[in-house]
Amino acid sequence: MRKIKEFGMWKEDGRGYEEYPSIYSHIGDKPMQSYDKICAFLSEGTVGLVGGFKVFSHIDGKKLSDSKIILTDGVWAWPEDLS
Repeated sequence: MRKIKEFGMWKEDGRGYEEYPSIYSHIGDKPMQSYDKICAFLSEGTVGLVGGFKVFSHIDGKKLSDSKIILTDGVWAWPEDLS
């Protein structure tokens, strides 16, 4: 059985995520050249998991959603709000 690789899970997500990287290590001051292409790929994932709890932005604290949705392409998994 193949293990799904994770991206977009951050130590700021709280308990159980202490070993993940900080979201702040992935924030740069230069625009990404492939931004639109990456966002399109991320938004086209298949739903792999849905959880019923509130999701807040780690950057500004604003509420993003009332549920946590994890998308996947079969190799990688990432939060829906990443795109």
